[in-house]
Amino acid sequence: MNQLKKEFTIAFQLSSVSRYSRDHLLKPESVLEHTGFCLVYAALLADRVERRGMTVLRSDLFRKIAFHDIDEAILGDIPRTTKYFSETLRSAMKEVETTTIARLDSWLGSNMNHWWKNAKNSSEGAILRVVDLAAVVYKNWTEVVLLRNRSFLRVCVETQRYLDEMNMLEFPMQLVDEIEELKRLNKEILRSEEHTSELQSRFGI
Repeated sequence: MNQLKKEFTIAFQLSSVSRYSRDHLLKPESVLEHTGFCLVYAALLADRVERRGMTVLRSDLFRKIAFHDIDEAILGDIPRTTKYFSETLRSAMKEVETTTIARLDSWLGSNMNHWWKNAKNSSEGAILRVVDLAAVVYKNWTEVVLLRNRSFLRVCVETQRYLDEMNMLEFPMQLVDEIEELKRLNKEILRSEEHTSELQSRFGI
């Protein structure tokens, strides 16, 4: 198989892997779609944070985003609750992911491992972390608000808990307002009048 076909194969695999594998979606989302959203959102966010005085190396940022979920072309989408079920399981999963990336690099003759391994390091990595969160809030908004998928409320609740527990000291100050805005939007989804009583009864909030 020539180089072009190999690269097309990876893109096709990413387009075939569905995110939120344990949840009912009214609009399914592939890993390739997720990556596309992240790239668009990151381009807009990079402009905003630069106006606040943050330096962004866009070539590094876009490579990190392009490759941050590349292992899922082989492994599929594994729910966070499974990945982080225990330290032992997380360690084993990390070893599998690392081996997968090494094999992909060997097959493609690429250097994705460097960008994948360091995806969430540096200022660009901090932007990726925010963008990854924004992708979840975006999905909450589209499924619950636009498409009225009430079964997705559980994901909204889990997202809010994660957002509320985040340590803001881990992020450059130029990104804090963005995270706070994501919190506000996710709370707005949760507090919409038509869902309030259901959330209180189902999730105790």
